[in-house]
Amino acid sequence: MKYIEHKSVIIHCMYSQMRGPTICNIYYNALQEICKNYKNGVEQPSFSLAKLNKIYGKVDDKKYENLYNQNIYLLEEGFSGWLNSCVKSDSEMKKYVENFDQNAWELDDDKLVHRLDWNATDQITQNDASSDSD
Repeated sequence: MKYIEHKSVIIHCMYSQMRGPTICNIYYNALQEICKNYKNGVEQPSFSLAKLNKIYGKVDDKKYENLYNQNIYLLEEGFSGWLNSCVKSDSEMKKYVENFDQNAWELDDDKLVHRLDWNATDQITQNDASSDSD
């Protein structure tokens, strides 16, 4: 990974319920610390920022300005929500998502559901049905 200047960063996981919000907070707090350290002339990054500092390299006025003003967004309903509300065709998916594996998704109630989630939901339903019959 390397530093690329962006005005906005969108963070997500599959549903943006746990991992996405956690990473969003971690990233926000890390940017705050990087900017505070730069403004205070602190050269030595904290241990928790070591990986991010490798990506960003030495912060200068231009990087500081970009990072300080960067917009951080959490994708509501995650990748799954975006996929089901914004992408209407396979050709659109190939345009927006590199290496999208259509075979990993199932259509369930007019929504695409990842097979791992679909199988887990199906398994829970089957387990509930079998425990009801005991």
